[in-house]
Amino acid sequence: MKLRVWILLGLAAMAILVSGTPVFKDASHTKSGTEVFNTILSESYAGWTGFHTCLTEPAPQHDLCWAELHRGNRYRLIEIDLDLSNANAVPTEVAHHDPWTRKPMHLASPVGHGSVNTMVYGWEYLMSTIDAHKLPRSFWDVEGDPSAFPPQMFLFTCGGTPALVKCGNALGDRISYTPTKR
Repeated sequence: MKLRVWILLGLAAMAILVSGTPVFKDASHTKSGTEVFNTILSESYAGWTGFHTCLTEPAPQHDLCWAELHRGNRYRLIEIDLDLSNANAVPTEVAHHDPWTRKPMHLASPVGHGSVNTMVYGWEYLMSTIDAHKLPRSFWDVEGDPSAFPPQMFLFTCGGTPALVKCGNALGDRISYTPTKR
């Protein structure tokens, strides 16, 4: 009887070892928002590289993750909200913006006209808010609290003259425009 129990235990142990299934799981390890975002980027955007980061949102237990990726001259903006209240971060909102080619594009609005190299930013808001007579200056192209927005993407440095304002962020997104007389 005792021999049969030992044989069964030995066979069970061999089955576990052969299956490659870990006997003990490290339950204390959870993936951070950044780790989850990096996994999403590597699986969904293979071959795309560039800036990416996760910032703590004003909402409790949430990260807002941003990426401006490129492959050649094609660019894309990705924004993902991650819920950190579970053991592993879970995406709750995903905004995949259409890819674009960074090139000069004309922009005209009631507050000014000029050239941009991407249409993904709120250029009209920037143009309507910048005082062209108080240059140079830095400007957050965000309406409201900018704390969940990475400065590399949304903080623009502006200079030039009142007749021709030029602004750009750290990633190379640019606008050059002539303000409409107010």
